[in-house]
Amino acid sequence: MLFPIKLSHLDAENQQFRHILEEVIQEYEAKQPGYELMVRSRLYILFTLLSRRFLPGEPHGRAALARTRNADRFKKLLLYIDVHYAEPITVSMAAEMMNLNPYHFCKAFKKTTGSTLIEYVNYIRINEAARLLSGSGLTVTEIAERIGCGNPNYFTKLFKQYKGLSPSQWRKETAGLSTL
Repeated sequence: MLFPIKLSHLDAENQQFRHILEEVIQEYEAKQPGYELMVRSRLYILFTLLSRRFLPGEPHGRAALARTRNADRFKKLLLYIDVHYAEPITVSMAAEMMNLNPYHFCKAFKKTTGSTLIEYVNYIRINEAARLLSGSGLTVTEIAERIGCGNPNYFTKLFKQYKGLSPSQWRKETAGLSTL
């Protein structure tokens, strides 16, 4: 897949790219000391995120075959996480489900998914939170609890880390998209 010529504003994942571009424009217009470095760093982040989303990975070869085998092996765990993301899940629990010791589990999971177990669970949780923010009237606190993140402040920090916007900003930005 190649980069699209124009990113759809209807795709909620593209909001992160838009947000980064707005930050670049603000930095450039404000021209505060060091703005060039800020613009350059935000553009590096943008290009990295775009390439992760739109450029193909290694489609063939021995490494791809090993990842496919591992992905099949981890399918049961990944499906479990998709259903039980709101419940606490530890490395020990996941390793036990896979009949691996925690060290080997962490290594194999990272190799298969490209992220740690905690990063993966947080990714699933934040995507569900984004869906709830866009399509429900639940408060941010209710959504935090529903996805298994009891502390609303930590939830806000985590959401911003993954989506580039606070939950309330996300809701405002995507409010009009759900009606289109």
